[in-house]
Amino acid sequence: MSATRRHIPLRLGISAAGPLVTAVVIDDRDDIVSIGTAAGGRGDLDSAVRGALEQVDAAEIGLAMLATTAFADWLEDHRAVAGVGVIRVGATPTTAVPPFAGWPQPIEGRVTGPWLSTGGGTDIDGSVNGELDLAAVRAFAERCRDRCGGIAVSGSFSYLNDRPERAVATVIREVLGAESPIAQSHEVGGFGLLERENATILNAALSGPARAVISGVRSALRGLDIRAELFVARNDGTLVSASRASVLPIHLVSGRLATAVRGRARLAGTTDAIVVDHDGRSPRAGALRQGQLVFDPTPTLAGVRTSQPVPLGFAEPAGMTEEQLVSRLRRRVGDLPVLDSWEARPTTAEASAFAVASAAGAALAPVSASVWGFVGAESDRADTLAMAKRRAVDEAILAGADPTDTEVRQVIDTHVTYMSGGTHRLFVQAAGRPFQPRVEPVGTASERKHHVAQDKAALGGDAVRRHGGAGDDRMRL
Repeated sequence: MSATRRHIPLRLGISAAGPLVTAVVIDDRDDIVSIGTAAGGRGDLDSAVRGALEQVDAAEIGLAMLATTAFADWLEDHRAVAGVGVIRVGATPTTAVPPFAGWPQPIEGRVTGPWLSTGGGTDIDGSVNGELDLAAVRAFAERCRDRCGGIAVSGSFSYLNDRPERAVATVIREVLGAESPIAQSHEVGGFGLLERENATILNAALSGPARAVISGVRSALRGLDIRAELFVARNDGTLVSASRASVLPIHLVSGRLATAVRGRARLAGTTDAIVVDHDGRSPRAGALRQGQLVFDPTPTLAGVRTSQPVPLGFAEPAGMTEEQLVSRLRRRVGDLPVLDSWEARPTTAEASAFAVASAAGAALAPVSASVWGFVGAESDRADTLAMAKRRAVDEAILAGADPTDTEVRQVIDTHVTYMSGGTHRLFVQAAGRPFQPRVEPVGTASERKHHVAQDKAALGGDAVRRHGGAGDDRMRL
């Protein structure tokens, strides 16, 4: 064990896919130090991590990253998700299509709960449209008390002004209690009211199981004397702190496939590939082109159209063969080389590393966060963009990124063709390496900057609202 490694905390990446759990320890040079695997039966995570700890001390682990199929499995299984009540803030301009419209069975029957539409939503210029009927919200919350496992609140243009959604959430908590599971669409993120609302409903449906699994992983790590900060892989293969992940599980559904694609390509030293991932049940596949994960332009989760980016190939039907998956992806991304996450059995350290591509991809990933907004013809584009960049950086730090390393990684400025006057849609993403408190002693400048930025981000801003989601199929890191 090198002296260098003793002074710089190691990273533990964990991939959990059904009965198959893999763990990998990576050092400060991004080299794999040790690997552990387990499959079948209870305690698999414990066994896999114990295997990875055979060559290192638990006290050396400074960061832990989890990529799991659990959130996708719950959506596909339907039985684990809860019924959800929906409050749509926007009233008349938003009632043409009701909540849950177009949802497939059986998830529609499992999740659908009562819904309410009220005024007080936001227009594209950020102004409030109508009055918010808080008495109706209070009565609706009472209706949901014994009928719903969570409540989703979605407002028109909530990423421009989240105050109406927050006001609704406050009333619900006054009625049902401070710990009531409430999902708000400005936190979930994305353009399009219906797509963002669908994602918010699914988020509320997953909230109970998500808290349970993250709490369970934390408990398992503590039982192994690992006191590291826990992060969870998001749909785009980046990370978010476990505390925020438990509130926004819809951001985690395709995290394991995304990290497998990124991790396998990085370990192979390539930037262009179709990666076939075997999670112990059926194969899935995704693509990396010019070093960027390729996203589905019309993402669906459990057959429901959402605002959440997922890797192209994630929504392919279960039971397809590897050849079928590759053929369908090549029609979209071209004749890229194919990498298999299990193509070489782990008889050597390098081959074993490829077998734990998802765990390695999680351990090597940055923390990120994003903001959305509109720039009107009369707006000061430079000021609006600067504000969006500041918000994105603050949100990334709040999500767990190191303030000394966090910067804007992506700006997408798209002309809105269906609106006159030169309006543009704005997406900004910032990212940085995960913050490691153990590297920075208490009271150092980096630690103070980290907590100051967290406080600033928590206070918020109004011109360009924040959330922790990810972008569309053009998003790049």
